[in-house]
Amino acid sequence: MKGPNHTSLLGLILAGALAAVPSHVAAQATPQQQQQSCTAEITPGAVEAGARAVPVTITVSQPIGEVTGVRAAEGSGIALAQPTDLPRQQLAAGAQAPQPIAMGDAANTWIVYLNLAEAEAGAHELSFTSTRGACTSELTVR
Repeated sequence: MKGPNHTSLLGLILAGALAAVPSHVAAQATPQQQQQSCTAEITPGAVEAGARAVPVTITVSQPIGEVTGVRAAEGSGIALAQPTDLPRQQLAAGAQAPQPIAMGDAANTWIVYLNLAEAEAGAHELSFTSTRGACTSELTVR
């Protein structure tokens, strides 16, 4: 028994379903558009080329987990220092030897030793990789 009310009801259901799809798709796209890329501030922002272990402090714009590496633009000559490059320090009993990457004193900060022995002068983009992504920054080498 199809009557005018049944047809109208079916039409309203179909119209409601079609109207719901675009808003559902838009709702999924919104968080991706709002997600900001992570940036890092490097202190000091300019360093001298030539040393094998130059410490810089990075402050990341959002929590990214443990920083695990550094990627530099090809041709920059910048690399993560090796543990053997780090300055030797007399350690107290039970103290850990310095590492190329260590947590800083403040939230979202890390101390990173860069090998600039073969660094080229100029501004270079660096990407600090972590357990949950990466943060980019720019470092000037003189």
